Amino acid sequence: MKKIYSAKPSIEKTDISYALQAIKYGWNEKRSDFLKRLSVEFSSFVNVKYSLPLDHGTSAIHLGLIALGIKKGDEVIVPDFTWAASASPITYVGAKPVFCDVETDSMCLSLEKLKRCLTSKTKAIIVVDLYGGSPEWSKIVNFCRKKKIKIIEDAAESLGAYYKNNPIGSFGDISIFSFQATKLLSSGMGGMLCTNNKKLYEKCLLYHHHGMSGKANKFYWSDVIGFNYQITNLQASIVLSQLRRVNKLLKKKKEIFLEYKKNLKDYNKINFANYNIKNVKHSYWMTIIFLKSNLGLNKDKFMKISKKYNIEFRPVFYPLTSMPAFKKFKNSKNKNSYNLSEYGICLPSGNDMNKKKIIYVIKILKKIIDENS
Repeated sequence: MKKIYSAKPSIEKTDISYALQAIKYGWNEKRSDFLKRLSVEFSSFVNVKYSLPLDHGTSAIHLGLIALGIKKGDEVIVPDFTWAASASPITYVGAKPVFCDVETDSMCLSLEKLKRCLTSKTKAIIVVDLYGGSPEWSKIVNFCRKKKIKIIEDAAESLGAYYKNNPIGSFGDISIFSFQATKLLSSGMGGMLCTNNKKLYEKCLLYHHHGMSGKANKFYWSDVIGFNYQITNLQASIVLSQLRRVNKLLKKKKEIFLEYKKNLKDYNKINFANYNIKNVKHSYWMTIIFLKSNLGLNKDKFMKISKKYNIEFRPVFYPLTSMPAFKKFKNSKNKNSYNLSEYGICLPSGNDMNKKKIIYVIKILKKIIDENS
């Protein structure tokens, strides 16, 4: 069998057709046509007023922090159990990341975990909708409004999920998405910044293209020092095409999860991540399992052994405070983050997965576990 990759985007004829249109006709006065359409339709899907396409989700977090006025001396709370891009931009603006533990069931921040990290310097939080799931948003939003703490919602992995019938990505003062190659919608790279606040949107719009507002009516005129965070019309065309069949893509992700679940239901050496959180409609972006701690087999050992097979398993995230880049910000060990990370494995969940591939992945998964525990 050919190599099975961890994640693979869905590229169909319509995507290629849209991309060809952008290549052939998307220049001069039409250079932003797909960008404009994507902004409008994405806003509608997420139920926000403004959407700004960008080159990366990381850029969206950076712009969000700038728009919210986060600066040197401020503290921003962020989960310890997440990808580095959720936290790194905090340092770009000179602020201090404060790493918070997560809940074991949702793998996301909770209000109780959040409260333990508050200081007089806390100005914002970055809440991550992890692996297609969601935290208890109503509690977090209500608390942060009372405390006047700003929220950036990192929804990069959870497009299409819902909390209490509201789309993920509609809870933050600013929310962000990613169109990187592993994500539900993918143009290889790309991102989106969303908000209901016109002033925040206009500030992000200003800074995303070299600080040029256009108000001076001059070419190449920067009002402020900005960034080159634009996404291309070509990339937007691919994302737009995929957005228009997003429900089909979400259905496929759920089918992959259910096939794994069905064929592993009697295998007692693993546990699945909790995909049945109260009030949350999961997007099933990635199927996550946890090796049982009594096996004597953790994720690092599993990953090392798995390299000889033609399957790309991936580990769940390492706690950010376990890495040299963030170690100086570590205050105390975030127990849940470290325990989840120790035994978590991402099963291949790309759009090319079918029953035959899933059965083969399960065969190798069991072989590795049974022979090494």
